[in-house]
Amino acid sequence: MPFTFRIGGVAMISISDLGEGMDTIKGDILAGLSAIFYGVYTVFLTYRIPDDDALKMPMFFAFVGFCNMLIGLPCLAIMHFSGLEPFNFPPNMNIML
Repeated sequence: MPFTFRIGGVAMISISDLGEGMDTIKGDILAGLSAIFYGVYTVFLTYRIPDDDALKMPMFFAFVGFCNMLIGLPCLAIMHFSGLEPFNFPPNMNIML
């Protein structure tokens, strides 16, 4: 049921953005894919680990972060060097603090 609400919310936003242009449609598609992947992730996690005590949470989140780094950094490099999504550091280094 919550998955239906998420998809319904994305559909309502997509309908309201129809006249805005192609960039908003791409963003709406990415938001929908994000909702789908999050739903798959939570169902898979519940299926694989039915008991919360059987999992060390700090180790689990460290593993998730490591996988994100292994997948995310090459994707970031590919998108940057292909010109699809250029990566820039913030102009003011105080933001990094």
